[in-house]
Amino acid sequence: MLWRLVVCVLPACTLATPPPCDEVSETACFAGAMRGLLGERMADVEVCAPDYSDIACVLTDDEGTWRLEGFPRDTDVVVTATAENMIDTLFPQTTSMDWLDWYKVMVPESIVASNARTVGAELDPSMGHMFFVVFDDVSVDGTEPKRISNVTVTVEGELGTVFYANALGLAAAGRTETSSNGSGGVLNLPVGIHRVTFRHEGRVCNQQSFHFTPEGEAIPVPIRAGFTSAIDVMCPPEQAVE
Repeated sequence: MLWRLVVCVLPACTLATPPPCDEVSETACFAGAMRGLLGERMADVEVCAPDYSDIACVLTDDEGTWRLEGFPRDTDVVVTATAENMIDTLFPQTTSMDWLDWYKVMVPESIVASNARTVGAELDPSMGHMFFVVFDDVSVDGTEPKRISNVTVTVEGELGTVFYANALGLAAAGRTETSSNGSGGVLNLPVGIHRVTFRHEGRVCNQQSFHFTPEGEAIPVPIRAGFTSAIDVMCPPEQAVE
């Protein structure tokens, strides 16, 4: 899951099954599969838990699948994914949702550079970035739910350069809310945890708890230098409140 520009279009594009976790373990386990923008399975992606030195990094196999074990339960954690010619990506997660398989997408570096040029921003290597997609539901099997248009994002302190994507998932100069693609981002955010609020036609999108635990209306998003934090935002009608 997480920041997708296009749907799977390859004829042979099917979801790989992530390796199972031990259901009786006293610690939490994340398992999932990495894909490219066209749905191709991504091998040799290094997946790490940088804040946990006792959890070894793993490489995705030929099917793109991976598993990390040994997290404390009911804790907000950071998972990173890196691969050649792809952006260094950070996934904020909470281990209370370790039962859900994580289908994540690797994005080429060229896409980020193109987005920055479109909005007239120069990428600062001492800062980080954020990408998001707004859905109406959570996916439990890797099948993509409906994306939500007309969503705006606000970063507390009005930091960074906000952009919204067009229907193809690329930054569109002058857009002030999400298109049918439901995606966008913020470039050049200082290192730290930022409070980010999403609104759909004036109503707050109450994010479900598979990322860092929400703080009121805002979602805490960790930013690290050189990484792009990728989040899915859930905004079903029944969870959009005044």
